[in-house]
Amino acid sequence: MRVPVDWLKEYVDFELSSRELAEKLTQAGIEVEGISQLDSGLDGVLVGEIIAFERHPASEKLWVVQVDAGKERVQVVAGIQNYQCGDKVPVALPGAKLAGGEITCRQVRGIDSQGMLCSAAELGLDLQVEYGILILDKDTPVGISIVTALNLDEDILELELTPNRADCLGLLGIAQELSALTGGKLKRPEVLPAGEKPLPAERVKIVIEDSNLCSRYTARITEKVVVRPAPLSFQLRLLKAGIRPINNVVDISNYVMWETGQPLHTFDFSCITGSEIIVRRASRGEAIVTLDNQERELAEDMLVIADCCKPVGIAGVMGGLNSEITAATETVLIESACFNPVSIRRTSRKLGLVSEASQRFEKGTDIGGTLFAVNRAAFLMKRLSGCNVLPGAADNYPVPYKKKIISLRPERARAVLGMDLPAAKMKEILNQLGMDTRGEAGCLYVDVPSRRRDINGEIDLIEEIGRIYGCDFLEATLPWGIMTQGQKTPAQKNINTIKRFLTARGFFEIITFSFLRKKALQDLLLKEEDPLLKAIPLENPLSEEQGILRTTILPNMLDTVKYNLNR
Repeated sequence: MRVPVDWLKEYVDFELSSRELAEKLTQAGIEVEGISQLDSGLDGVLVGEIIAFERHPASEKLWVVQVDAGKERVQVVAGIQNYQCGDKVPVALPGAKLAGGEITCRQVRGIDSQGMLCSAAELGLDLQVEYGILILDKDTPVGISIVTALNLDEDILELELTPNRADCLGLLGIAQELSALTGGKLKRPEVLPAGEKPLPAERVKIVIEDSNLCSRYTARITEKVVVRPAPLSFQLRLLKAGIRPINNVVDISNYVMWETGQPLHTFDFSCITGSEIIVRRASRGEAIVTLDNQERELAEDMLVIADCCKPVGIAGVMGGLNSEITAATETVLIESACFNPVSIRRTSRKLGLVSEASQRFEKGTDIGGTLFAVNRAAFLMKRLSGCNVLPGAADNYPVPYKKKIISLRPERARAVLGMDLPAAKMKEILNQLGMDTRGEAGCLYVDVPSRRRDINGEIDLIEEIGRIYGCDFLEATLPWGIMTQGQKTPAQKNINTIKRFLTARGFFEIITFSFLRKKALQDLLLKEEDPLLKAIPLENPLSEEQGILRTTILPNMLDTVKYNLNR
């Protein structure tokens, strides 16, 4: 999980440096493996403003461009013209080192060129922008480093999360942790509420055939969508998170997933036959071409998203090419669902298809967060594409989440932690973690939010208090215990006495594995109804010689005698 620090600051206030932030998170159990940056060595690349340009006198395919680079005005010969006067562009001055080599002053068809105008690819950025020179925002200051202009030197925390902390697979989850650790104010992103009335069934109907595999499916519809590249700053955020930008619609779904930890998927709604979404198991012999243009055969235990005629996506793993967002898309259905983690894991492994979405569904997503995520996506869709978002959401929620209320004894917490914490402090910590806590000093009652699937009992709450409060306040004490002399127990002494007695009379001790080959029991010529033949087979035996659990030691003894006699 990659966490761009400046992006994180949008959701929680803190004044820590990146290293202090990493240390504080690691001490609280959110391990930070390292700190990286997107900057790949772009020294000497500045922001320039196009002053004038004209065709090269000796070539119709070249342009002579005058650029204000801040401290100086330079002349550059360019091979493409997708800019206008006043546009801000990256200009690499002599001495800058790019992927293609070092930039030098040179003559191009008799005209001096004192640098190079750069495309996104030449800067090492995989952006979805107009072909040609990268056009920067109008308000970008002239003469500053492109690294500063694009915030490429922003620190990115690389987290190694344990499987139980699925709530931290989104920036809001990390922000909640930091709010508790630092006392900083938590800030929720803006959403477009769906309203109290649901989306009419004639617009879209959601059918869930097995609530054990899909416990909630929420959708909203947007119309008059214009599919185009997302804003440059938006794409750069995704790049820092390790996600390749595609277009504004798909980028929004990925952006919200990184914010909330809730995977989203967007369908071209005009490709959905019958205006009905059916969440069902795949039929025998069914196949689908996924977004990576690969045809995949589906097993009957795999969960799919389908319309009344065909599957349009593999639930929680990848969408189908037959409902892909394209430049012609005008109506979009935004999906936000909660799928069974075991089902998604099996499907992903069987198909050999792992995605950011599947990794989150495998660890378990927040069943109470599907509506918030789809409302957040609707807000961004309206802002970035100017579309019309239909009021209401289609929300099939067959088995609503039953709130967990756990009682916590402060005295018990103090005994386990070895800290003399007042009940009021415990209450404060739990409230900062988003757990509504009430009660008096003798007993606290804690409402566990649906996103915290790892909190199931009192001891889990005590652990939360301990890791947020920190170990720095533990009183230093020396270990103590009763000193004893190392010796064998009476039972061990008796066993050794018996062994010595038997070996003194010519017996041998045999130690063998607890496994047998299946044929070994048949060699004993036992009757068919003999219970010794009912051995338990191993699913993954090391070899055929160790394929079943033994029901008698006799075959092992005979094998040992045979082995020794042969030598």
